Amino acid sequence: IPTAHGLLPGHRLGEIFHVMEPHMQIISMGLFLSCGNGKKLPNVGDKVYVVQECLSAVSEDDFAELNKVCNRKDESRLEEMILSEKVFILNPTNECKLIEAKFGKYKIRVKVDWDKEIDLWVASEFIK
Repeated sequence: IPTAHGLLPGHRLGEIFHVMEPHMQIISMGLFLSCGNGKKLPNVGDKVYVVQECLSAVSEDDFAELNKVCNRKDESRLEEMILSEKVFILNPTNECKLIEAKFGKYKIRVKVDWDKEIDLWVASEFIK
């Protein structure tokens, strides 16, 4: 499993489900509340910050599957997705750039080494 600045190996899958479950179930509610509080949303091209450890995916399809896997609490499928490098555990970091914004999710570019970056989809609630 690749490890680098901002990414963790998937050795604590049970803990991730425990941490992620409430977030995946109330993503819409969080977005609704954040839209009405006057916070400035980031623009494409802005430097952004991952505010807490979260799961991310390399494609929109993988992100959709990741949400389904988390809702089912399917640890074996999550482990498969991590081992196949479709999903990464993202640490809080400020080495990110917003590439694309869609409802409830952002595509960010994360620096994983001094000369390597990776684009990942993440729930917008984890981005500031």
